[in-house]
Amino acid sequence: MKNLITAMASLLLLSIFVVQFAGNQVIHTRLFRADMAVESFRDMAKEQGCITAENETYLKERLTRILDCRAEQIWIEGTREQRPKGEILFYKVKFPLEHIVMANRILGIEDEENMAWFEDEGWVVSRYKAGNFEGEVSP
Repeated sequence: MKNLITAMASLLLLSIFVVQFAGNQVIHTRLFRADMAVESFRDMAKEQGCITAENETYLKERLTRILDCRAEQIWIEGTREQRPKGEILFYKVKFPLEHIVMANRILGIEDEENMAWFEDEGWVVSRYKAGNFEGEVSP
């Protein structure tokens, strides 16, 4: 009887590891896709010289689809006023990643606790060319 109980407990633990391994593959793919969406967002901000409402909406829509979260959970901060080519733009994106532990109920982890926040922040150089900035000389 002891052997049967030990075998059942071992199978349960083994199945938790297998399920978590498969879940980690999904999580890794989601994070990679989210990173690519943030990279596209940064490129658009560089070209336009700042973070626009259009850029922000684009990123929120992509991240909500990729991460299966609400747009209200995604925070975007940074340079909002247009900067000429060569100036520094700041950006910060914060988003949640939910359902990290696949067998959370078996392990006693509540759904509200089964998440992590990710931040991506940095600086990029503006590539915006308008020709109407003070001190800029037109060719």
